[in-house]
Amino acid sequence: MIPDLVQPGPIFCLTPGDRARLSDYPYRFARFMQLHDLNFENRRHMTIREKKIYVTEEDAAGLRRTIEARRDSMSADAANLEMLEEELDRAEIVPADNLPPDVVTMQSRVRLTDLDSGKALTYQLVFPNQADIRKGRLSVLAPIGTALLGYRVGDIIEWSTPGGERRLKVEAIIERAEANGKA
Repeated sequence: MIPDLVQPGPIFCLTPGDRARLSDYPYRFARFMQLHDLNFENRRHMTIREKKIYVTEEDAAGLRRTIEARRDSMSADAANLEMLEEELDRAEIVPADNLPPDVVTMQSRVRLTDLDSGKALTYQLVFPNQADIRKGRLSVLAPIGTALLGYRVGDIIEWSTPGGERRLKVEAIIERAEANGKA
């Protein structure tokens, strides 16, 4: 287990030893460097989120099965599978009954705002075999899908795309499977 290098505050130090330990965790290293480049206010906000995300026991089990099945099938999603696995490794796994009500889970329908364009977006976070972006069903293996998992209402998600930086704010959870007994 590597130390939690992402601490609240304006100063981040990356020693050669830290860099060596992080090199074994490419997604976490990329996230650290992404946070390092953010302005202080966003960095402070993001570092708090890096410390804890929540995933239900049922979602974690289903996601780990998905990771193993796709890894075994020599899927082209290797980088996305690794990113999802690292998110699960850092998540606090909780029974659905103990999950805070403002947390994005699998099958959640969420309303987001693109902070750069102001456009409102609605997606349902789903397993890869259920994905259909035309119907608003976003795969958890898409980078934004992985990023959404475990985030809370009010959180801001930032990530790089080939078209440039994207920033989305989680505005609301419209529907969550656990609330309707669909988990």
